[in-house]
Amino acid sequence: MNLKNEIYQRLLDYQKDVVVLHRFSKLVDSEITEWTKALYNNNIIFRAADMQFHFDDFKKMDFTGPEIDHQEWQQQINRFLWLKFATIEYQKNKSDHMANIVFDTINAWMNYWPNYGENTDIYPFRQHEFWDPMINTPIRLGYNNLNGWVGCVPHFFSHPLFTEEFVEKMVDCILWQIKPMVYNNRFRGGENNWRPNELDSLLFLSQVIPGAKKYEEYAVNQLNDAFIAQFESDGSHIEHTDDYHNWMSDVFANLAILSINRPSLGLKINPERIIKTMDYGLICKAPDGRSFGIHDSQAWHEKNTPIIYDYLEKRDKIASLINQPTFKEKYKNQLDFPFLNAKQFFLRTSWNEDATMVYFDASKWGSWHTHMSRNSVNIYHGNKMIITDPGTLNYGKNKDRDYGKSTPAHNTVTIDNMTQSVSSNPEIEHYESTEQLTLIISDYTGGYSSFYDNSNAITAEHERIFLWVKNHFMLVFDNVNMHGNTKKRVVSSHWQYKASDVFHDSKKQLCYSNFDDYNVMVKKIYSNVDTSSIIYSGQLDPMLGYNSKTGNKLSGSRPAPMFSIEAKTNESIIKIGQLLIPYQGNTPPKVSVTTKITNYAQLFNISIDDYKFEVASHYFVRDYFKSNSAIREIGDINSFARFVVNGYEKDKQILKWSYRG
Repeated sequence: MNLKNEIYQRLLDYQKDVVVLHRFSKLVDSEITEWTKALYNNNIIFRAADMQFHFDDFKKMDFTGPEIDHQEWQQQINRFLWLKFATIEYQKNKSDHMANIVFDTINAWMNYWPNYGENTDIYPFRQHEFWDPMINTPIRLGYNNLNGWVGCVPHFFSHPLFTEEFVEKMVDCILWQIKPMVYNNRFRGGENNWRPNELDSLLFLSQVIPGAKKYEEYAVNQLNDAFIAQFESDGSHIEHTDDYHNWMSDVFANLAILSINRPSLGLKINPERIIKTMDYGLICKAPDGRSFGIHDSQAWHEKNTPIIYDYLEKRDKIASLINQPTFKEKYKNQLDFPFLNAKQFFLRTSWNEDATMVYFDASKWGSWHTHMSRNSVNIYHGNKMIITDPGTLNYGKNKDRDYGKSTPAHNTVTIDNMTQSVSSNPEIEHYESTEQLTLIISDYTGGYSSFYDNSNAITAEHERIFLWVKNHFMLVFDNVNMHGNTKKRVVSSHWQYKASDVFHDSKKQLCYSNFDDYNVMVKKIYSNVDTSSIIYSGQLDPMLGYNSKTGNKLSGSRPAPMFSIEAKTNESIIKIGQLLIPYQGNTPPKVSVTTKITNYAQLFNISIDDYKFEVASHYFVRDYFKSNSAIREIGDINSFARFVVNGYEKDKQILKWSYRG
């Protein structure tokens, strides 16, 4: 058997043992069409940036990426993302044009790089001068998604360009590239997504490329270890961000299938644990299947393709192999999902696409893909994200990237528009969920400082009390303690709306969206110091009021209205109560709120159209946020609980709930 036939047959055998659905199941028709058209025009798409670059001659491709000064472009052209689309078109139409692109670009890369021989410690040189960090190598060569050189090029072996001599040269180059990847994996690389991706690639190459078999044992042993380390016990990935969770979950899901089909490898990838990780990947999506924009993830945008369906099919197919229920069967009666290791909460009114869903973000720090967004509240209502998380606005060194990661860009509290600290994780003080309501109390104690350094740092604590009476309202009560502060500062509670027109009443300190179908009102209902409200949209210094421009991770920002409730004060303890009301139609509800305070509790009497609610708690009045005491008597309430909620529709009581902590 010649080299080409041997590689091609090994690839087909591996594909049969690792693919759950079909090898291109994650690609959507519109993406395939866009790439195919671009390649026929000799263009390469700058993925997630809404750009294309033309190449007159692929034989002369410059892999330093001079077309644009952006680190992601420089990395993408070294990842060969176009190969899978060229392969799809070649398999369909035997296109000479696609064969020429694949041949010319791989040949150009092999001719571009000098050969370092046995010198495997070349990572610093490649990282800083040529923008080809080690994360590119496994993507370029391929892993169990069957893309890259090894996953795609064998499908062109019937074309006359791909001679035995060319394939020998490519195999030699692959074996050379493996050496620094192994060195990096053993001694230099990060512990998060880089390491499993390199190991997965190493295992794939050991099964397909002659001469790479010797790496199999190392890859298997380290993948077994990485699988345990990559996921929290609640199923969330250690980086606590949607996109990177899905990537690692997908990698190990394929390996779980491989472990069943090739038991002799010794892979120990527990399918039941994989199901748990895939469940998180489905639960954390908005009701329409799009991303919520959790940390360095794709922001919700109506133009983005829902990504839930292929993932759901794959999850259920794996579940069927181990006699587990489908996702819908397992969770048909559950609507609230606390991921307490990640400190993330996903709450919804139903599993329908027109549901209301809240993502409460108290995320534990998980790497530099994590944003400083502790205690933020993000709302999908009806058919859109209305109170939005920015997601990833860009990568690299630029203002959009920095703003998107900072605290002021999120729906939480900031002091002097400073950002939360990296390493201080919130404490979830209380979580309670019933069919009618959800209570979360989260305390962040890490202070605030400049995004770029620790200048102007202030010791401060933010406790957010979040109560959602489903189908009616959310009460958000912020306790801020600046611990003896005497300097005048601005304490702001930010609410970032989707790009659209909003109505703002600065006297009543309320704001609501102006869509025809589904909307959200935010209204200040209490503060212990004077406050004002303002709308920011596209402000530059400091940056305030932005959404993702297109939903793509590198597309930058666009102006969008941010409703900010602000207290300019030198007091140490600031309290701000806010009412959030999702509603249907373009007529806002009639709302009135009164409040009463005793030494032990605060009571809100809330009227929304025909509904009236009493919300009382000790937690609203305590200055030391972790103290506990009873409500006692306030208004018509006499209770030794710490939280009481009563609801009435006209004269009929529809809700009676108390919480003793």
